[in-house]
Amino acid sequence: MINGDYIIFERLTLDHIRDMKHWGIHKSPLFRDYNFIFRSDEERKNFLLQKTLSPLNQYYAIIYINEVIGFLGMKKINFLTKNSTLGLVLNPDLVGMGYGTAVLCKFLDFYFNVKKMKKMELEVAGYNPRARRLYEKMGFKVKKSYLDLYPNKTLDENSPEYKEFQDQFVMEKNKLYNYIYRMELQKEEFKFELCY
Repeated sequence: MINGDYIIFERLTLDHIRDMKHWGIHKSPLFRDYNFIFRSDEERKNFLLQKTLSPLNQYYAIIYINEVIGFLGMKKINFLTKNSTLGLVLNPDLVGMGYGTAVLCKFLDFYFNVKKMKKMELEVAGYNPRARRLYEKMGFKVKKSYLDLYPNKTLDENSPEYKEFQDQFVMEKNKLYNYIYRMELQKEEFKFELCY
């Protein structure tokens, strides 16, 4: 069992991104675009800059017992309405082991009770039901869905992974699109009891 007391968040730095070289890769071709395979320090620096350049974004490394297990971001922060958009990425080797629940419990508690934010939004791909179930467990609700261009242009449409989630994809004018679900969580709907 993962002890949330050992999870800490630090502002994302180049050293954290360097530590990601030890991460595994997603087995499913659907998630190929989520693999972090940087070939040079220059690529790592560009990635960090892309994430942290805007003053409306705050990115954190997720550390569990001195190991970088993921990172998350508060994107498009609106300080007036006290909301932002969540981005969450975990080491693929740790998916399905309870880390997502522990991380979200700790982070959402910090987000709502320390930072005094009122609403968190996020987007999740339709072919990622595990993540969607986690978000729903925390209290997130789907507000709308839309089609977005699928980023992995080399997806084999005969693969079992694609066929399993075929209803989440649409081919239009020789371009593959996938459904994205926009979800949100109001502070009063966060299920704090799951975290204690």
